[in-house]
Amino acid sequence: MQIRIGARQDEKGIQALTEAKYEKAAVPLNGEEQDLRNIEANYFGKDGIFLVIEENGEVQGYLGARSSDDGLVLKVKHLLLADDLDDHLATELMNIALNHAYQNDFQKVEIEESVFKWLAKDHAAFAPRGLA
Repeated sequence: MQIRIGARQDEKGIQALTEAKYEKAAVPLNGEEQDLRNIEANYFGKDGIFLVIEENGEVQGYLGARSSDDGLVLKVKHLLLADDLDDHLATELMNIALNHAYQNDFQKVEIEESVFKWLAKDHAAFAPRGLA
């Protein structure tokens, strides 16, 4: 298992994991929020980062974060892990995103409300931290 930078060829695996996790995609991939379809433009092209957890050639988790319009805030838009992964991997992904924010002089990091709810609901280790 490895954590690595995501690429265009991961997009089908990202969509498959999202759909498998929620039966329907949690993010409307054909609607306004199509940022999981072109991660290079929507994340790297916006001073962001997109990480995937890969095991045996399959995407098992991901985190996507990108710059705000003013370039001052790194916004964590997506964080999802397959059901059988340990909670500590979510922490590792967040630590890499925080380091990215530090290295790129962002003033703060914001985490989307949907990411908070998912962490508190599906990963008990985060619930005591007030993320519900």
